[in-house]
Amino acid sequence: MACVVLTFALAVRVPGAAGAAPGSDPTIVQTDKGAVHGSGANGVRTFLGIPFAAPPVGPLRLRPPKPATAWTGVREALQPSAACPQTEPPAQNTTEDCLYLNVWTPAGASRAPVLVFIYGEDFTHGNGAAYDGALLATSGKIVVVTMNYRTGILGFLANSALDDGGSTTGNYGLEDQQAALRWVQRNIGAFGGDPRNVTLGGESAGAVSTCANLASPGSGGFVRAIVQSGPCSVPLPTLASVEAAQATIAAQLGCPGTGAPVAACLRSPELTVQKILAVQQTLPRGTFSPSVEGSDIPVQPRTYLGRLPLLLGGDSSSPAPQQSICDDVASWRLTRATSGAPIYGYEFNDPKTTESADLFPNPRTPASEALSTSMIAYWKNFVTTGDPNGPGLPQWPAYKLDTDAMQLVPSGVTTGTDVGAEHKCKP
Repeated sequence: MACVVLTFALAVRVPGAAGAAPGSDPTIVQTDKGAVHGSGANGVRTFLGIPFAAPPVGPLRLRPPKPATAWTGVREALQPSAACPQTEPPAQNTTEDCLYLNVWTPAGASRAPVLVFIYGEDFTHGNGAAYDGALLATSGKIVVVTMNYRTGILGFLANSALDDGGSTTGNYGLEDQQAALRWVQRNIGAFGGDPRNVTLGGESAGAVSTCANLASPGSGGFVRAIVQSGPCSVPLPTLASVEAAQATIAAQLGCPGTGAPVAACLRSPELTVQKILAVQQTLPRGTFSPSVEGSDIPVQPRTYLGRLPLLLGGDSSSPAPQQSICDDVASWRLTRATSGAPIYGYEFNDPKTTESADLFPNPRTPASEALSTSMIAYWKNFVTTGDPNGPGLPQWPAYKLDTDAMQLVPSGVTTGTDVGAEHKCKP
């Protein structure tokens, strides 16, 4: 995916500016933990690097996120936080203090629809600040929220030694996402958003996360979902299988054995982030993902298809387009069979860009502007009402017939093609 290279700086606390009380200055907003100071320009207010959970460091490493600490005065929210630990550029980082989120809100917004978007990148890297929500916020008149969540070993290491008695281990990154959703419920009204009209979305690993959140008792606060290139029809691995596949990682980190001593070793300051990332780089792709059959995700997400309206599709120019699109088709068909909430299917095919680059364009290029404009309009409508259709747009039918999926291509948007037949997907 296309990323924006940003200079990261940790947000810092600053004394409250005289005459800048929350409520009198639109760039100062009072959250449940304290006031934050963002920026305002071109019809959008931007707040970057807001803490939504405590830093997952020391004894909080490899545990579910804890509440953030309140602060006094007004906290600057002008720069994004560091990404969670990862080795991939441009967000290479070894700082575990990374659980922060970003908000873009249209100037003067009141009870506006909200999109919470989760980044992808194979559950090993990525960061919320790579998605600039300004254009989507102003063009769509919606509030956009992105967050950081833990990835790799620090986000998805499943080991029974880390189970605190709740039959759950290894889904810490997913629990970070849920903490961000709870923050949205408590705070988004102060930013002009409507906590009763929240859409959860994501791409790739973020789409898989969105599907997982559908089936997780710890998640909630959203009324519909957008799944981009991570179909809910694909089964997640079980907790038992993930623990078995990751069984040697603790020993590789210098923490052999079982039980409490292993947990203490994994959380020890002697086990540095640099050492963790060095081991992580030796592990095969696909080692990390959410797992099911623990208490946090009891069942496969596919069993929740049809519970909420979905906008779901994928990129046919991706590295494995045939399987990816056929997995999307399977999700459409499974949802259709439930006779429940509608699903709006799409196939994205523009080899010069990606779905998310057209939704979060920065810079916005003329080559993708027409498709970007159409996609923003469809996505905005779906985030607002659960139906992507609106004035001036070609009709996008809910998936009832095999020819109902929308095709998104540089020359325009079309329906009427049996995408499953086109890609020779199994019935």
